[in-house]
Amino acid sequence: MAKINAAHGTADERAVLEKEFKALESISIDFGVLEHAHNCMMIDAKPFGWNDVGSWDAWAQHYPPDSEGNVRSGDVVQVHSKDCISYLAAGSKRTIALLGTTNLVVVDTADALLICDRSKVQDVKLVVDALRKQGRLDLL
Repeated sequence: MAKINAAHGTADERAVLEKEFKALESISIDFGVLEHAHNCMMIDAKPFGWNDVGSWDAWAQHYPPDSEGNVRSGDVVQVHSKDCISYLAAGSKRTIALLGTTNLVVVDTADALLICDRSKVQDVKLVVDALRKQGRLDLL
């Protein structure tokens, strides 16, 4: 934090901020901030609900599934596949093709391809941890 404060308002501010931010522990706001705060207030905000779109399962809840329970975004072909989530990043010239698959999450972005069982979608943080240990900060 001291390095960020020292760089504030200087020509190096952006570079320092990017470097220091990447080194910070990735933790959700409820654990990192709210559990430690003693002066919080809550406001009842009915009638809208809350969905923590922090997983691909949560993302898929916002789109109608096909007759086989598949949710897709982008150029996706699914044959004999059931209960899969497929996401192709906008602007991609690739196609995702699934054949005979069940319960998969396939996410294809410009810099990475994720394929996992839907039952493991909450464990994506383990991939992030592995990338960090390998020094692959370009993907984080």
